Amino acid sequence: MKKLSVNKLLLTILLLSIPFNFIAINGIGNVYISTFIIFIQSLLLIVLIRDKLINNKNVIIAIFVYLLLFSTTAINIILDNRELLKSQIVNSIIYLQNFLVFIIIYHLLQKKDYSYFFRLFLFIMIVASIRIAIEEPDKILKFSEVRGERIEALFIGGVNNYALLLAIAFIISFFKIKNTYIRLMSAFFWLLLISLTMSRGALLGAVLTIFIVAYYDRERKTLKSLIRMSIGLTLVGLLSLIYLNKLDLVVTQFNDRFLSLFTGGTSISKFSAGRGIIWSDILSKIKTSSIYENILGHGFGSIDFTVTGAPYQSSHNIFIDIFYKNGYLVFSGYIFLLIKLLDYFLKNRTKENLTIFGIFIFLHLELFVNPFFFAAQIGWIYSIFLVIFLKQKSYS
Repeated sequence: MKKLSVNKLLLTILLLSIPFNFIAINGIGNVYISTFIIFIQSLLLIVLIRDKLINNKNVIIAIFVYLLLFSTTAINIILDNRELLKSQIVNSIIYLQNFLVFIIIYHLLQKKDYSYFFRLFLFIMIVASIRIAIEEPDKILKFSEVRGERIEALFIGGVNNYALLLAIAFIISFFKIKNTYIRLMSAFFWLLLISLTMSRGALLGAVLTIFIVAYYDRERKTLKSLIRMSIGLTLVGLLSLIYLNKLDLVVTQFNDRFLSLFTGGTSISKFSAGRGIIWSDILSKIKTSSIYENILGHGFGSIDFTVTGAPYQSSHNIFIDIFYKNGYLVFSGYIFLLIKLLDYFLKNRTKENLTIFGIFIFLHLELFVNPFFFAAQIGWIYSIFLVIFLKQKSYS
């Protein structure tokens, strides 16, 4: 019991770094308080339970993968392009903290019941939302996609990452809250906040995920709940917008932001914020790379170039990023891992797996357009859920 309490305390401190994050050191790259907490917890666990910590094949594999990636990054810096030294160092630290959280969480989450973690996550997102309301009150109801007018949420890695975490909170609420009315109001609350961010990826991903999970659920209870909640949320939403006198504004903004592609109001290139051009540019660089670079990658911080006059450090697609940065070897291993996890979920379509499966689907839909894994503030959240996905499989 004492051990479990210590684990919960460490987990709570780690997640509290999300809403209370700030830049601790501003140097070569911004070092956040969350990074310090991750490193301190890592050192603490190494000192106290070093033998138990690495007594797991997945932890050992994670350590090996990071050392391999770090080595290839160092070789690329020495032999190829020292101009990217700063970017490579910054991203090396980001990768390291993500791998460290993977190891930490393997120890902290030792049971299949994640009720405490889910409750804590919802609480963390409420606190983070309160901070945004305090820091950016003038941007909350603008429903704007214009930089400077839309919610920034820089302490959480930007508005799209904030929307991503809100969508996870929505999925947890949808499947974990048993009381119908509380679940309805909670789901409406999270969807409203996602809408305020004007994040297409998070909103569309969350909605699509719920429908996918409804099909995944053998008992079809999810589909029935979805129909009831859709009707309820629509009514509550319309009444709220009418009361706030925001109905016309929201209809116009949502048509431009979310429906313009389907109505012919915008092109695919413009709707996707030019990501197709970025992807095409990176793919062309892959074609001209050496065999070594294609197999082992260009290094942690190798994407740092200009496309259509704008600087980019990511393709906005984690699969392209991993292939370019870390090479075919790691990319193949990552795809193999995802296929194995998906295969597990498809073979174990149980009520207990609905929440975890929903988060699994949503995160990997989101990673097609938002590689949040590389965000120093919250990239390590992916490591937490990756451990949960793997542990689900180990308990089967």
